[in-house]
Amino acid sequence: SDLSRATQADKAFHIAVLDATHNPVVGSFRGALEAILDAVFAIAIPGLGPNLPNHEAVVVAIETGEAEAARAAMDRLLDYTTDFVDAAFRRPSSREAAA
Repeated sequence: SDLSRATQADKAFHIAVLDATHNPVVGSFRGALEAILDAVFAIAIPGLGPNLPNHEAVVVAIETGEAEAARAAMDRLLDYTTDFVDAAFRRPSSREAAA
């Protein structure tokens, strides 16, 4: 399915970014990161489309060796995902539910 392919592609993207650090300490978190991604993607993948430009910006910055740009793009990517997941779990207040 498209959802399954999107999930696998996004997971591969994040693991590739992890691998690109060439940092053995960060790399030791690979298993934990994969488990976290599996849990988050179950909720966040529907919001992936609008976040694709942030993914692309990360890739371009890494490919061109622009560490600060990569960091800023990843911050935007994670901020978007955090907002999306927070909204997915947000319960309306009793006032909002009544409206």
